[in-house]
Amino acid sequence: MSSGTEHIWISGVKDTGELAPVEGVEFRAFHGVDDLAAALTDSERLLVIAPVAVVEEVRGRFGSRILAARTLPSRVEARAWVPWLAGKVLEDARLQHDLEAAEAVAWTGVRSGRFEDPFLEFLGESVLDIAASADRTAVERALLAACQRLAPVEEVRLVPEPGVLSARELGAFRLAVPIQFGGELKAHAYVRFAPGATESHVEKAGEAVLSLTDAVALAVDRDRMLMQAEETRAVWEASFDTVGDPVAILDVALEVVRANRAFARFAGVSAGKLAGKRLDVEGLENVAAKAALGEREWQMEGRPWQVFLDRVDRPSAPGAWVLRLRDISVEKSLTEKIAAKAHVAEMGILVSSVAHEVNNPIAGILATSQLMLKELPEGHAWRDDVQSIQEAAARARDIVQKMLSLVRKSDDASRVVSLRDCLLPAVDLLKGEAKRLHVKFEGFDGISPEASVEMNKNRLMQVFFHLLQQGLKAVAEKQKAGLRCGWRIACAVSVDTNSVEVTLTDAGDSIVHQYEVQSSVAWTVSRMILEEAGGKLSFGFGPDGGNRILMQLPRAG
Repeated sequence: MSSGTEHIWISGVKDTGELAPVEGVEFRAFHGVDDLAAALTDSERLLVIAPVAVVEEVRGRFGSRILAARTLPSRVEARAWVPWLAGKVLEDARLQHDLEAAEAVAWTGVRSGRFEDPFLEFLGESVLDIAASADRTAVERALLAACQRLAPVEEVRLVPEPGVLSARELGAFRLAVPIQFGGELKAHAYVRFAPGATESHVEKAGEAVLSLTDAVALAVDRDRMLMQAEETRAVWEASFDTVGDPVAILDVALEVVRANRAFARFAGVSAGKLAGKRLDVEGLENVAAKAALGEREWQMEGRPWQVFLDRVDRPSAPGAWVLRLRDISVEKSLTEKIAAKAHVAEMGILVSSVAHEVNNPIAGILATSQLMLKELPEGHAWRDDVQSIQEAAARARDIVQKMLSLVRKSDDASRVVSLRDCLLPAVDLLKGEAKRLHVKFEGFDGISPEASVEMNKNRLMQVFFHLLQQGLKAVAEKQKAGLRCGWRIACAVSVDTNSVEVTLTDAGDSIVHQYEVQSSVAWTVSRMILEEAGGKLSFGFGPDGGNRILMQLPRAG
């Protein structure tokens, strides 16, 4: 072991051989105060790294023999912190040694009587007082004490640059001493004397302040840095809590060091209770782990969140993490709406093209059948067949027109429309599919004429068509079990002063509605149309095990 090696006594680490080596340091383990006392030499000063309780016990036992001590965090892997703590212990030890040496020199001069000027007897003590000052007021008290040993001084005012005293205040001070360090003006020290002070007193007080200029300049710089750090911290604290996204700072063990208010609301726990704990709140335990693995999207209570976990490498301590979450539910909802609108637009182009192609032959069939009816006399054998052809063609033409109304781009103006006029065309379009599935539509013909709303008619018809179509799909899924009868889709309408409620119930497969229908483009489009008109769309289960869809619409008035 070289003569320049320092011994650092460490507790809380099982095997010092597993620690990362630190130049100029030999780690020595101890397991209690008695064990440490037995291992120490009589003149050895202590450098200690240990948990908080052990450090306090060592201080109580050894007192001034401790040159420097640092506490070892208890909730993290100790080995990660020891090299950094060792560097800090060595820095603390050098500073303490220098302070003790300066104090020893100052008081040796006092005891030996070798200072010719009585003021110099207290110079070392004043330097130490200024160096230990916590703020500018303490520095002013130390300067005042130094000056009062030589002159009748009542006040010393220290004004850092670029501050100045007012003209009225300057009149009360007889002496102003510039405080410079390294060729840079740091402050002014203003001295106010008691009545009767002579020029000799002023001169001696000026010499005292000038003798302490370097120490005062360093104290002013330190005070300024502390104030700036405090201001920066205050700004950071305020801005950290005003961030709208949940943000938490985690240590190397993924324990919360600090969390903002948004994160506390997100976790459902007060910010004070989160500090120092792992993310063990229900639903949050794997957030950091998932983000560390690159999983950037996470679901909580049915809402999507985007997760960012960034490592912060600090030169003065082991790395930490910044965890940020962003609610993307609105963004995803808008994306779904945009996709739904694009899908509807594409379907509109397709349906319009098909309708145009179908309308041409239908028009020809209608025209031909009408001409044939005019030429065929009453009672002719073909007349009934031609009449049937004309009626079928007319029905096909009406169906095409209703299909076009579902996808046709119309103005956004809302008008008073009857629910019956919107529901029955949608039912008419789906009668063929309902017949194939043996499904009956019930309650649609008995809708009251008073059931009217203020909406765009084509859009409302789209909603009914989409929802009835999804009900038929749910019925079809349940019929895969082999049942072919007893199926129905019922409609009930209730009207009150301000709203109209439409309830659609079916005996279909509820799983299809819950997981497939509600994630479909049709459901998204329907919900979007109703919400834009001030309505609501909700899903539930019917009394017979089927599905119940509730639409709440603003009543026309």
